Amino acid sequence: MLRLLLPMRAMRAMRAMSASVRAPAAASTTAPSARSSGQTTTPPAFRLSLSSIRTTAQAPLAPSVPLPYLPYLPYQPRLPPSRLLAARPMSSDTAAAAYLSSVPTLFHADTSLPIVRLEISKHFKALTPTERLYAHFIGRSSWAAARVISETMSHDSPALVSLFLDLFTEPSTRRSASPKLRSDMATLKATSGASDATWTLFLEYAVQVLDNLSNFRSFGDRKFVPRLPPSDFEAILAKIAPPGVASQFAALKPVIFDLKPASRCLIGFPGDGHVSGYYSPDIVKADVDLVQKALESKGLSALNTRLFKLADGSGYEIRVASADRSKPAETLTLEGGKTVKVVYGDYHEAMAAAADAMASALPHAANDNQRKMVQAYVESFRTGSMEAHRESQKHWIRDVGPIVESNIGFIETYRDPAGVRAEWEGFAAVVNKEMTLKFQKLV
Repeated sequence: MLRLLLPMRAMRAMRAMSASVRAPAAASTTAPSARSSGQTTTPPAFRLSLSSIRTTAQAPLAPSVPLPYLPYLPYQPRLPPSRLLAARPMSSDTAAAAYLSSVPTLFHADTSLPIVRLEISKHFKALTPTERLYAHFIGRSSWAAARVISETMSHDSPALVSLFLDLFTEPSTRRSASPKLRSDMATLKATSGASDATWTLFLEYAVQVLDNLSNFRSFGDRKFVPRLPPSDFEAILAKIAPPGVASQFAALKPVIFDLKPASRCLIGFPGDGHVSGYYSPDIVKADVDLVQKALESKGLSALNTRLFKLADGSGYEIRVASADRSKPAETLTLEGGKTVKVVYGDYHEAMAAAADAMASALPHAANDNQRKMVQAYVESFRTGSMEAHRESQKHWIRDVGPIVESNIGFIETYRDPAGVRAEWEGFAAVVNKEMTLKFQKLV
């Protein structure tokens, strides 16, 4: 079976939407042996992603199904792309030009990026009601732990993301079934008093922070800074920000604009001067290697963990992502007498929401493999067991030719400088039934 997927990582919608226009060149193919050992007659399926972190909310849902827990609503422009992207000239202000010339191009926020909609409505409507609900709850589970990505990018990223969420959305509605923007973009622009060029640069930076869930690039692990000077940025906030946001900006101003020391502009081991949310500020590679050896000796996975050095110098603390905080801590002894305390309940609110949404998908699973896969996901998110997550992957492989496919959890380790801790991600993909019929005739 030929399977063309448009991969949409949980918190990477803007980049993924751009990738969608390159399919099938950017599509990934799954070898037949990977899911069926070469024994399948399932027709080829062209899949469109349903549940990226940025696009799930745009997907049509069954009218009778309310949106469950929606913890973090990224800003979505209300202006059409043609208007949002119309003004691209740099500010003519001398101070702004001087500021931009002082910032190495390598660290400029991107500009003139296209915004491409992933049109999935008709493919979602072609699903049965049960398939829609299954895809919906998988999407909600992916959404629920979005904040985890910010936490693992850098220790400052969650506050920066919150700054823009508080700026653009109504906090009282953010976790509700009907999250709302504070105002439309045209009104905010008029209130800001900024020129078209300055306002566009401000929006571009905000969108990229919300897209990456950090001010570090999701591809390249490098910091990016606004293309407008701090004075222009601050002037806009002074005009449009609700109470409290100004003080948030004052604390985050160095995080947004500082490029020194240069080492802190790259994700890496904090003890070497770099930035990472996986580790406390004094962790170096030797610490990671020492603790990793102890974890492996006990058969414990580091994929869904963070590592912190204890302030008293007596050892380390491993924090395991799980909804359950009641599981007793474990203590491991290292060479030299230091200890590693393994505690559960990291990101407990996000993991509980992810587990609850995934549990809601269970009644709508299409077959026994999907049911067992979902059950294993729920166990993993609730308890922090990566062994349970491995079981989910076994059933994922056995689920040949699904109409709605998904994968979710702590899977890829690219973000971790040590390559042993994974980043949260999730997707749901649905079959393009019309295209599948055409491929079936060709085959």
